[in-house]
Amino acid sequence: MLYNGVSFNEDWAKTKTVEEFVAHEGHHDLSEKQLKEAYYLMNPKVKKTEEAKKLVEKPLGSE
Repeated sequence: MLYNGVSFNEDWAKTKTVEEFVAHEGHHDLSEKQLKEAYYLMNPKVKKTEEAKKLVEKPLGSE
């Protein structure tokens, strides 16, 4: 998946928790909120927390 100019491996992301994903992908020039948004967009079946719902319903994009 391409998110804000960064290509993420969706198959790999589906095997990780949001915390693992953010920790591993933190080297990209994206905020923690943007990384979480990318994760939740790639993993729509993940039980959504209130934070996840807000991030996906109101995309951050290039914040």
